[in-house]
Amino acid sequence: MSEAQEISSLYPTNTQNGSANPTENRKENAEPKLSAFRTVEGVNLQWNALEPDKKIKYLIESGIDGEHFVGNGILEGGKQRQISFVDKVSGNSGRYYRIRAEKDGQTISLSEPCFVSGVDEKPFSMYPNPTNGELFTDLFIDFKGQSMRVIVKDTEGNIHVSKQFPIEDKLSKIKILTGRDGLKPGQYQVSMAFKNRTFSETITVK
Repeated sequence: MSEAQEISSLYPTNTQNGSANPTENRKENAEPKLSAFRTVEGVNLQWNALEPDKKIKYLIESGIDGEHFVGNGILEGGKQRQISFVDKVSGNSGRYYRIRAEKDGQTISLSEPCFVSGVDEKPFSMYPNPTNGELFTDLFIDFKGQSMRVIVKDTEGNIHVSKQFPIEDKLSKIKILTGRDGLKPGQYQVSMAFKNRTFSETITVK
């Protein structure tokens, strides 16, 4: 079964434009609407609440083509400003996700469809991206017993970080960057090198 958990507030509700429509308020102050990334536990979805209201229900839906969707779960609103939902039955294939909100008999879309790659297409997840300095990776294939070399380069090829991590478990979650690494705002290429394979991802540091 999927599960939901409350996480910290990132986006305050707009009360300055006088609009009585909470959807309009959120459009101005809550980008991005939906983020989705694969973790060891499943696909993690995070989105902004319309407003703190238990009458609002959030409909989580997924599909394989971005046009046809089926329900994955329903969450009730509450005091949280940002909501997290983990789809533990997503399988290994890539799929699209979207969030809709229902209140007083009306349903509105909160996000454009967001695609999450399958395990075979991309055997790791790197998040959050953009980041304020901390960066995690989840590995979905077995590198147990190997070591992982992480190298972070800027757009000119200068190396800013070089680290090595032991891989202790079959499915691993590793914190590869911290705020102490001192990356300045900009784009970087993060490479993870194993014995026979290397993966790379472009990240943005805010």
